[in-house]
Amino acid sequence: MGTTKNMQFLRTSNRAAIIKALALGEASNRVELSSHLGLSKMAISGLINDLVADGYVEDRKYSPFRDSTWYTGDASGRKPSALSIVPRRINAIGILLKRYEVHCMIAEIQGNILYHDFCPLPMDADNVSLSEILVSLVEKALHSHGDCFIAGIGIASIGPLDITQKRILYPPNFCSIGNLYIGELLEERFRLPVYLDNDMNASAIAEQFYGVGKTADTLAYVGFGSGVGAGIIIHGKLLHGSAGFAGEIGHISINPQGPQCSCGQKGCIETYTSVSRLLDDMGADSVTNLRQMIQDDKLDERRQKRLKECRYALKTLLITIANLYDPEVIIFGEIPPTLAPVYLDEMETYMNTNMFHHGFQNIRLYPSSFGENAPLIGSASLIFKGIFDGKIPLPDRIAK
Repeated sequence: MGTTKNMQFLRTSNRAAIIKALALGEASNRVELSSHLGLSKMAISGLINDLVADGYVEDRKYSPFRDSTWYTGDASGRKPSALSIVPRRINAIGILLKRYEVHCMIAEIQGNILYHDFCPLPMDADNVSLSEILVSLVEKALHSHGDCFIAGIGIASIGPLDITQKRILYPPNFCSIGNLYIGELLEERFRLPVYLDNDMNASAIAEQFYGVGKTADTLAYVGFGSGVGAGIIIHGKLLHGSAGFAGEIGHISINPQGPQCSCGQKGCIETYTSVSRLLDDMGADSVTNLRQMIQDDKLDERRQKRLKECRYALKTLLITIANLYDPEVIIFGEIPPTLAPVYLDEMETYMNTNMFHHGFQNIRLYPSSFGENAPLIGSASLIFKGIFDGKIPLPDRIAK
């Protein structure tokens, strides 16, 4: 029995590794898979044959339009076939919970969005009304793509969250919503696995799989909104901490005499860089309006001082991330309204000049590949990560 279980575990793990390599473009044929995964060609061929028979992978003949240096072939001159995930074969539903909106989408495992819808969240929303909205959005998504295989439902949400019990705790300023076992609700209703994580962690996974973080083993994703948070990936693994609250970098105090923060401290990075707070302090009604004010250089002395404080806090934030986590890249979820794209280069130079290990590493600073859609793409990526990790096994012989 033990041997049988071990064999099944290895098969599931190897299938998952092949699916990941093909879906993320890490390999495209048997030879590359064998080298990338460290499996024999015979083992790879057997697994690929099963995945083709089960309807997940398509085996295409070598294309004469590819560069002739792509592969030299074997002794007989034959070219290896090119492999890929069957389009629209492996999909997930992604849900993004924002303070005043709920988004729902379907994405395929290659990262392409097939469907997207959203619903405003009423100011007086509670657990019951949010549950009704979620069920309605998921039902609508499933109805619109009834022919798609759905592997699970991923939820990216503002926090704090209990990701182990798939529960929304009591996020600040989140209507009357709290202590909602959202995973249990959707799993019972739709009989699909449900994964829950905060929006910053989900965004980091999206960048790791499909964005500018694809080549990085260690990265940090930083998001700005009503607060500031980060998703940290170290050696390919998401950092959750002991209870799932890692990445709350906005609550690092940089000025004990600074503004009062919602966490109880004073002078937290969030009090200087929070977009909503910044708009209020600068007298702007939107991010676009604030960027225009900065571009026109028509800020009075008070606003210039506030802008300088924000930029100093951002620099301190970058230095802190660099010193704590030593990432290869840091990704800004959206370029903060106080930064023009050209200013990112200045920030990157400042960070690499002033971090503790300056001169030994050059950390790159990038804007997100997906802008404000990063957490939405990340929500479905939670399910794809479950597939890649072998925690969500794909059923045999799904209908083609």
